[in-house]
Amino acid sequence: MLALQHSGDGFDVQTAYFNRTSIVHFMPDPVGDLVFNGVASDVYRQSVVNGFRPTPPIASPTRIPARGFSVSAEQTLVNNSSLLLPLDSLGQPLDAPFNVFDSSSKTGFLFGTYLQDEWKITNQLT
Repeated sequence: MLALQHSGDGFDVQTAYFNRTSIVHFMPDPVGDLVFNGVASDVYRQSVVNGFRPTPPIASPTRIPARGFSVSAEQTLVNNSSLLLPLDSLGQPLDAPFNVFDSSSKTGFLFGTYLQDEWKITNQLT
């Protein structure tokens, strides 16, 4: 997260940009998984979120709560490469293992608004 805050001329303003990246990659033991499970999958998942949260200028001495909006976009990617061993009804191999590949990607957007207020109960507790 990167935020810029400015106070001056009786106004407070803040703008923030944020990013979150998440990656999971499972790599199998091809021989062991194929013999034991009949399938060995290499699975890769990635999610990247970028967002923006500006706060409109607010006059400092007023009692108006902070307000604003946020916008973010998330891109997800899933790749799955599976090595399959074809078996008959008795569990005996029919043929050589073959590969199946599946890939998908989606983009989603999130829009939101907020109100934020602050109360001072004591000098040490806000």
